[in-house]
Amino acid sequence: MGEGEIESAKLFQLMQVQRGFDLLSPCNPDTMKVHSAPAQSVPFIEKGAMASRTVWHFAYGSNMNRAQMLARTGKILEEHNASLPNYEVRFNKKVRGGTAGANIQPASGKTVHGVLYKVEEGSMRSLDRYEGVPDHYRRIEVQVTPEGGQPVPAQIYIAQKVEKGLRPSSQYLQAMLDGAGEHNLPASYIGEIKSAAGAA
Repeated sequence: MGEGEIESAKLFQLMQVQRGFDLLSPCNPDTMKVHSAPAQSVPFIEKGAMASRTVWHFAYGSNMNRAQMLARTGKILEEHNASLPNYEVRFNKKVRGGTAGANIQPASGKTVHGVLYKVEEGSMRSLDRYEGVPDHYRRIEVQVTPEGGQPVPAQIYIAQKVEKGLRPSSQYLQAMLDGAGEHNLPASYIGEIKSAAGAA
């Protein structure tokens, strides 16, 4: 191969390499088609969209009434009849108007029946406002047993101050009895509520 042929071959190779770079250039229309091809969709998780934390709340007073509980929390995720051993229901928490709200206190051998609600953690803060935490009630955790299940930790409200000789208003007591009735709590226990309220 002569010198002229060698120079021609080298020039041809350089042209081929340059052409390769041109094909890969973002300015090349064919390359732009590849670059602009739609990407596969990826699930988008909005910031803060993680599942909310939930808690169990054991209601033994007027919050057993489902309509009232919904009005105060906005959402009920689960509900079960449940019981709290070695406590009893009392009406010794003074509320507006000088009437009584429900309260519970330790009592060996007694049992408080009520409703175990699963709610979002934020709903408990809403309930705190309704219950007057921390001035009127305090929130504590106890072990509550749902019907046919194992004990679970649940939040309950206990009165900060108690007084003797109080009675609930007829409206408050009726809301409580309606809640007990719609959840089919034991008839004997409903009798205990009436007795404790002085309405038996």
